[in-house]
Amino acid sequence: MLVRGNNPAINGFITDVVYDSNERAAILSSRTDFSGNDVIPMHLATRTILPSAFSSPYIADIEKDGFSRVLIADNAGSSIIIMETGGFTIVDSTILVVPPQSVINWY
Repeated sequence: MLVRGNNPAINGFITDVVYDSNERAAILSSRTDFSGNDVIPMHLATRTILPSAFSSPYIADIEKDGFSRVLIADNAGSSIIIMETGGFTIVDSTILVVPPQSVINWY
């Protein structure tokens, strides 16, 4: 991992990382004040950390799907958020009856 030490751009603890094939990553960060979680985009080639692309009081998990999109298990919103990694934009979401605790991807 290219992120070392206390990086103010992450503003918390790294709890998960999802990489795609285009030298991009999405970092799941738990805020230092425990007020919530952020999905933070990062360009690995330039070591650039971008502003948070998605925030929630409780994100349970992130995973990459077969289309190199990031699946975000938003426990607080009881939904799965789908984010594409090209521009780190949200393209879809699905509301669930039960709040998700993790995301499993079947290829």
